[in-house]
Amino acid sequence: MIAQSRRIRNEIINGVILHDAGLIGRKDNRPVGIHTFRLVHSIWIWLCLCAFSGTSIAQNYQNYQTWDLPDGAIARFGKGGISEGDRVIAFSPEGTYLAVATKIGVWLYDVRTPSERALFLTSEHSFVRNAVAFSPDSSKVAVADIGEVKLWEISTQTNVLTLQRNLGLVFAVAFSPDGTKLAVAGSALKLWEVETGRMLRTLAQRKLRINSVAFSPDGEKLATGAEDKTVKMWDVESGKNIDAFMGHTDVVMSVAFSPDGTRLASGSRDHTIRLWNVKSGEHIDTLGRSASPSIAGQMLWVILGSITRLGGHTEEISSVAFSPDGTTLASSSSDGTVKLWQVETGRNTTTLAAPGWFSKSVAFSPDGEIIACTSERLGAVKLWQVSTGKPIDTITGHASSVESVAFSPDGTTFAATHGHHVKLWNVRTGKNIDLLTPVRGLAYSGTYSPDGATLAVGLSNGMVELWEVSSGETVDTLRGHTDSVHDVAFSPDGTKLASGSADKAVVLWDLLTGKMLFTLKGHADEVRSVAFSPDGFKLVSGSEDKTAKLWDIATGKEITTFRGHVGEVRSVAFSPDGSTVASAGSEDESAKLWNVSTDSGIATLRGHSGYVTSVAFSPDGKKLVSASVEGTILLWDTQHAD
Repeated sequence: MIAQSRRIRNEIINGVILHDAGLIGRKDNRPVGIHTFRLVHSIWIWLCLCAFSGTSIAQNYQNYQTWDLPDGAIARFGKGGISEGDRVIAFSPEGTYLAVATKIGVWLYDVRTPSERALFLTSEHSFVRNAVAFSPDSSKVAVADIGEVKLWEISTQTNVLTLQRNLGLVFAVAFSPDGTKLAVAGSALKLWEVETGRMLRTLAQRKLRINSVAFSPDGEKLATGAEDKTVKMWDVESGKNIDAFMGHTDVVMSVAFSPDGTRLASGSRDHTIRLWNVKSGEHIDTLGRSASPSIAGQMLWVILGSITRLGGHTEEISSVAFSPDGTTLASSSSDGTVKLWQVETGRNTTTLAAPGWFSKSVAFSPDGEIIACTSERLGAVKLWQVSTGKPIDTITGHASSVESVAFSPDGTTFAATHGHHVKLWNVRTGKNIDLLTPVRGLAYSGTYSPDGATLAVGLSNGMVELWEVSSGETVDTLRGHTDSVHDVAFSPDGTKLASGSADKAVVLWDLLTGKMLFTLKGHADEVRSVAFSPDGFKLVSGSEDKTAKLWDIATGKEITTFRGHVGEVRSVAFSPDGSTVASAGSEDESAKLWNVSTDSGIATLRGHSGYVTSVAFSPDGKKLVSASVEGTILLWDTQHAD
């Protein structure tokens, strides 16, 4: 139940939105209220607070948290996970803005502060894939989306052009130096006229995806990096392939021209950066060729610092960028570092590192004084000062996928699981008040204890961590599962905890001793959801085996199995009086009500047009809310369901 610390959970979410839901009376098993919301990338979480709790929420949120919300929404928590790709961040040419492509849209930041200035949302039922680019005059920003590219006028924050014709998947975009053309790369390479939106020509139509595209400074050539391990050069006027640079032994992730147009840099999954002579096509140098040095080499690296070639990346190169004066090349890697290379000598002069950073995209500011790099894993953009190699600022809020949210019993805060972290948010102010870290694995589920003092977090490594909310410290770790813990639930008196796992088992824990009471076995597939009855004597579990099971807490024995869903059961909930169980089915696009006493079905609630992922009762038990991947929340009258 939402108002009772239960959560509406969805598989992949990139933000949390608070919603003030209204109720409409109806006397059959059709929904009493239908709220349809735009999906961006995947699934938002909608929390129907006011309808279920009667709480009046003061709207003291930061301004950006209220931008472009769907009807009835109160606030947005989180800014969407950062997209993947070599150009998901970009400085505007005049240096005022930094654009960050996320899975809900593109955020525009003032570089000086840095603070939020605009949000350009992506299309309905879609998400930003891999690229953002400013026009040379800084008046527009191009955003790559699934099957389309949108051009936004920055001054008016309006969409002025949408390119959709046979685009397919889009992974990279680039403006020509004069701003008249736009190159769009992905499953094909196409050239468009910016003023009219007319497609000029298709340069490549291929099955292998093109990861990166760049115009030469004179605008006469295009360079691409692709899955076939090649770097190719294209003539813009004729559209013909004029050269192919071979040498990488794995996928080419990023390409960049030097400012004078004489060199081309390419970064690859083979851990190296290659420099090419644009005119002759000759290979000039390989940076980081000793990415995995011997033990002796590593010792030498420590002794000599980062002045030799031994300072290479140890994992894939995801992005490369030249400094404005062309003397330095920056590279980012999933090894967690951004490296600066002296172009003439090929030496690694500086290594910018952040623990757990997992760098993806890198960009120089127009004056060459700042480097920005993204971390999809940590959901942040870090700004570094080039001259000193020291961090100067971090843009936060772009957390990775949100797996679950849970309200504290008093309704003042909620916890959201973000990858390796758990964030606590103040409901009234919208501010992030704490970050629980580090978590030993990915955080898949979380819930508060009845007294609000403890937060239980289910992890991908099969463990359950118990956190003291006031101190943010781990007070216990429960070990017993052999696979990911999908859901956790406290008993009403807070003395027990149930955990459902991908190992097909439900484990019942005694929190006073930290020991297992029972391992409940009977499901034939992963357990996705668990819930205690209000009196704490029973437990219900939902599984990918298409069933929900009722268990006796005192004995650990199975009481009954509820069968009827044609797909996995993603969510289960008890009514406040304990007489009814609700279950959310996936493929059958329905929710079901079950009579606990008779083990029989009461009603099948149909109305969604997509997988139903979550159900929750109102505190009085008269209403049920169900959420679906197609972007709707339905409110049902449970008293007249049959």
